Amino acid sequence: MKYYPIFLFLTGFVLTSCQKNNNPAPTTKDSSFVSPAAADSATGIVVVTYSAPNGIVLNTLVCLNTDGSLRWKKDQFNGEVLAAPGYANGILYVATTYFGLTGPGGSAVHYGKIYAIDASNGSVKWSYVDTGFVAATPLFSNGEVYYPKYGSVQGVDATTGDLNWGIPVSNGLPWTPLIDGDTLYTVTAPMSTAYYSLTAFNMVTKNAIWTAPIGYNPPGDVVITNGMLVFTTGAGALMALEKTSGASKWSVYDQQYDGNHVFSGNTIFTFNHTSPLNRYAFVLSTGGFLWKANLPKIPAEFGGLYLSGKNLYLYVYDYPTSYLQAVDPKSGDSVSRTTINGRYDVPVLVGHRVYAKKWWDNTTNLPLAVPQIVVLDAANFTLRHSTDIDAEQIISMRVIGKSGTIY
Repeated sequence: MKYYPIFLFLTGFVLTSCQKNNNPAPTTKDSSFVSPAAADSATGIVVVTYSAPNGIVLNTLVCLNTDGSLRWKKDQFNGEVLAAPGYANGILYVATTYFGLTGPGGSAVHYGKIYAIDASNGSVKWSYVDTGFVAATPLFSNGEVYYPKYGSVQGVDATTGDLNWGIPVSNGLPWTPLIDGDTLYTVTAPMSTAYYSLTAFNMVTKNAIWTAPIGYNPPGDVVITNGMLVFTTGAGALMALEKTSGASKWSVYDQQYDGNHVFSGNTIFTFNHTSPLNRYAFVLSTGGFLWKANLPKIPAEFGGLYLSGKNLYLYVYDYPTSYLQAVDPKSGDSVSRTTINGRYDVPVLVGHRVYAKKWWDNTTNLPLAVPQIVVLDAANFTLRHSTDIDAEQIISMRVIGKSGTIY
């Protein structure tokens, strides 16, 4: 999740219903909203940490129970840098990258590695060493674990770790691919142009099906939904492509939208990151405007959003307090606003709880001596559990759901 400092000056919560683009709006609107994450329940929290004792990089993989108690901790990665893990069928798939020297004045050594780690006890099932850098979350699909590296996307057998699939990609980027059926979607950017595109590959023939140019910045938060790829461009436009052809379905270019979206039925909720900070709802099938809700105008950073119960929640950070704004997803009307005495980063909703990192002390306006993982009530951010993490930084936090999804 991204955070953007935005400085705002007016006061009050304002709902605007004017049309913001020329895309068609529906004659009937969604009357109910469902969040798969809210219907799920957490079974574990997985954390990647960073420390550098004596200048030596130490990444650690920590697995917590949902009450914050330690399940297991693994720190024997020998200087490898860990990406956020993927997950399927009780196994965490972790990509690591190593770069170092053989000795003073020695030659450079670099490699990537994929680990399969039992989420229940931290034991390593297998590992696969790659000669190239591997720096993104692996993806499990159809018995394979797929991962990107510079110049290709590769797949290893999820049970044995044996390499058995791969396709060359134009200057392949450390971008986790998406898979839908026999189609793999990834981001490409040739060195000669540094121009980003979305490319679809047939996984059976390994041929490119289509390539759609995006721009000189990578797309954000690409999601496959309702037969489309929906994302924001590097320039901030909100776009949707037809997944089988790459043809443009719709786009909204009126301002810069962030790559943080929530989908439900035929509605997409998102926000902008230019002043003033607003929340928007669009028709998912057409890009048509539904509503805009202006947040209270205070110096703020947008922290996150999620659907829970009957409400859409927007978490906004400001010093010395934050707030949680609940709005009606049908109209954008304000329902409630809860003042939060603290700052929580990368909040993730699973079930009726929100899981987040906490590293800043709002009282002293300084970093905490020890970062924490916290568990909060989704409706009001009441603190349920907090766990000190023995590290300098928390690099990533993911939550394993009972459904098998990792959030």
